[in-house]
Amino acid sequence: PPPPPPASLLAAQRRVRRANFFRPLSFDRVLARGYTPAFVPALDGGADTANFAAEFTAEPAIDSLDSRVDELSAQQASQLETAFANWDCVAVGAELSAAPSPQHSFD
Repeated sequence: PPPPPPASLLAAQRRVRRANFFRPLSFDRVLARGYTPAFVPALDGGADTANFAAEFTAEPAIDSLDSRVDELSAQQASQLETAFANWDCVAVGAELSAAPSPQHSFD
């Protein structure tokens, strides 16, 4: 199936923030990395997948970027930039003109 349109992704992000499970969290604090994680796995490099079930790591990688991203209106592009402004990691090779440039990437 085709990926959902950007507007529905933004709506989903708002629903997640309002979910009972996440209500106790301050998303400003989350974005500032102000919480200490309950579990931090030991990794053997940025591509280590040892903590993921084989049923997921055996699946083929599918690019999640919407092919219609070039058709975004200026308002939609602005909404995406706002929603993902504090994200600092994207997959290597992922390019989205409406999103800010990544500060870091995983190899």
